[in-house]
Amino acid sequence: WFRRACWERAHLARLARKHAAFAVFTPSGIAAHLPANVRQIVFCQNPWALVPAARRRRDAFKAWLQRRAYRRAMRAADVMVFNSRYMQAAYRANAGCEEKRGLVVYQAADDASRARATASTDVPRKAGQILCVSVMAPHKNAEALVRAFCAVWAVHPDARLVIAGSWPAAAYERKIRALVDSL
Repeated sequence: WFRRACWERAHLARLARKHAAFAVFTPSGIAAHLPANVRQIVFCQNPWALVPAARRRRDAFKAWLQRRAYRRAMRAADVMVFNSRYMQAAYRANAGCEEKRGLVVYQAADDASRARATASTDVPRKAGQILCVSVMAPHKNAEALVRAFCAVWAVHPDARLVIAGSWPAAAYERKIRALVDSL
């Protein structure tokens, strides 16, 4: 992250001028230092610096720099694109303001990808098995996943949910396991 941020600060404005860019899109969650006539579209998809439970103590300075850059992005970017309402709320809380223009765009497989997956007959599958691969941190909202699966299981009792990923907070893992047991 830091090397990319340094590279952007050193080179991106020159490249935008050289290529007469109307806009620059960045998926880093931060706004670049660009000429005023170049629009910025910033995609926000990684909230770790905004979630205390997701950070390690040794990353405190990096997280502080990143939160600072996120606040600047909220002021500088022409459009902020968030991958969830959670992300939008986290950026707003960090900045203490709303973005100039914001969009929430949920990431999912498009129709063509789903059609290719359905047509693939050489991939072994278990009917009713759902796999979730993620770091199981509180901001990932595993409660919603478990509750949604419970609704699926009520209709399809052969369905199974497999959660694959680390649990950075032992207390959160216990909370989710207790929820699973109670449902």
